[in-house]
Amino acid sequence: GAVLLTLGTAHVAYVSLERMPAPRPELVRGPYPGGRAYRLAVDGCGGNVINWARTVISGCATEEEFFGQAARSVRGARGLTFEPELDSGCGAWRNIGLHHATADLARAVVEALGRRLASLVKDLGVDPRRRRGLAAGGGSRNAFFLQSVSAALGAPVRAISAGPLH
Repeated sequence: GAVLLTLGTAHVAYVSLERMPAPRPELVRGPYPGGRAYRLAVDGCGGNVINWARTVISGCATEEEFFGQAARSVRGARGLTFEPELDSGCGAWRNIGLHHATADLARAVVEALGRRLASLVKDLGVDPRRRRGLAAGGGSRNAFFLQSVSAALGAPVRAISAGPLH
């Protein structure tokens, strides 16, 4: 009865369903144990974008420093947004001004990833307020990132321990 988010190099949202859903080009579906089915949506943006951002934002050599910087900015990064576009290998900060600091750059990246995760959940047809939100993977170990994802979904997300063979 939950939606599972894996917060790794890529971000994936999974949901288990009672029966096989109709095919949709943007979603993956398949059989699940117990006669059930699953549907998933994937986004190539995730930890790879965070790792890239750490290389270009001063003071973000480690993940802890990156998320620490992001936490120093306010929600909304003072009007700054980030838009990753992996298909073209680009990304852009929008509305950047002389008043923005490195914390705002990091916060904008985190919030962009949260919005993209919320979009994946919406693509699955899931109301995150009606299903428990669970998160696994490297990003789930960071409390600030989980808070940001929860804010984007409008519902709490709890970290769990899960690997590809669990």
